[in-house]
Amino acid sequence: MTPQNTAEFFGEVDNSEVAQLIARALSLELSEDETIYSFCSSGSVKCTLSKSQITESLTLLESLAVFEEMSLASQNSFEMPLMEHSNTPVGRRVSDSIPEMEDAENRITYSLGRPSNEYVLFLLLKFRDPNINRYIFRPLPISFLIERMSRDSDGPILAMDVLKQAMRFKTLKISSVRPRSAASFNNFSNSYLFSLGYNLNLALVPIRQSDEILRSYRIRRVRRTNQSELVAPRKQYHPDLVYHYQLGISADIPALEYLSFYHVIEHFFEHIFNEDIVSRIRDKITSESFSYKRDRDIKDLIKMAISNRSFAEDSVNVSESEALRLTLLKFIPSPGPLADLINEYDESLLEYYANTEVPFCKGRRVDFRNLESFHKNLASRIYSTRNAIVHSKDGDRSKYTPFKDDLALLKELPVLRFIAEIIINGSAQVM
Repeated sequence: MTPQNTAEFFGEVDNSEVAQLIARALSLELSEDETIYSFCSSGSVKCTLSKSQITESLTLLESLAVFEEMSLASQNSFEMPLMEHSNTPVGRRVSDSIPEMEDAENRITYSLGRPSNEYVLFLLLKFRDPNINRYIFRPLPISFLIERMSRDSDGPILAMDVLKQAMRFKTLKISSVRPRSAASFNNFSNSYLFSLGYNLNLALVPIRQSDEILRSYRIRRVRRTNQSELVAPRKQYHPDLVYHYQLGISADIPALEYLSFYHVIEHFFEHIFNEDIVSRIRDKITSESFSYKRDRDIKDLIKMAISNRSFAEDSVNVSESEALRLTLLKFIPSPGPLADLINEYDESLLEYYANTEVPFCKGRRVDFRNLESFHKNLASRIYSTRNAIVHSKDGDRSKYTPFKDDLALLKELPVLRFIAEIIINGSAQVM
């Protein structure tokens, strides 16, 4: 991916706009004099930031390029946001204490920690919607955070430092004596992250796309967000489906999330497939044109019974792709309700599904306005994506590569989640 200049990315930005964004992120009032912005609560100054520091950080930000939407790069530096996934209670403390590492041979330095001033500005400018702040900053009361920082510092509290402390994720900074491309820095970051995972059992996952941050925000828009609106459940849901669904919504890894929702969908595959065969055979043998005395009619029944099945030594397997199509047809007879959910989540997705194949597996385009082809193409798109995630043999043309293909996979998650939810609700029993 070709890096994009930040000046083109954001357009013209001045100090006043940055100060207002900082005040909004901190939920504080803004005041200023000739040289300093003050961020206040009830008339009391909580933290400050000099206008010259904002100018300096903006100038540095304008000299950088945006790589893969969420990383900043120059010829001699690279900064990438990371989300931590740890299965040990000490994982976060480990990541907080990793020292700076120097590679003398390649003349590069690795540093893991709080984001730089220019990266904080980058996030504030990129996510200007105040509703998104909660997904970038921890929900700590800012006054509590500033009070804690005051106890540990003798000097004034800088607004930029408060934002860094409140940030939900760390960044990896790589500096190089020799000029390097953003793609080259990205390769070094992969090596560094593998080394930490191997030696410390520490999973630090790059945040490469804004969708990884915005997904929670978007799903909340189509759900109840006010706790007072919650009501007691009126249905009993199949426990196995709930378990897979809970795994899906708790997963931070796109591939795990996709497979969890797929497992919800595939739960009824065999039942629905056999139900369809029985129905078609019943229709056949009760038809006036059928005669049990005619060999051809009996042979047609046999073909019908074994179609879309495969036979192993001691088992009979149904065609998963056909079972998927039949499941979609049963629970989503019309694409309208599903299309409405997707459109409310992200208005651009329906057009994306209609015009774009899944890049890493050539999953079919799906036009939600075409009922004739809808179920077949949607089943094909979902099944191709599932296979690309599960199978990753060297030489496979259609395979999913973690992180590299995450942007494409993230776009497939909403439709699969909504289908899983429709199936869970559609198979539930009223209490």
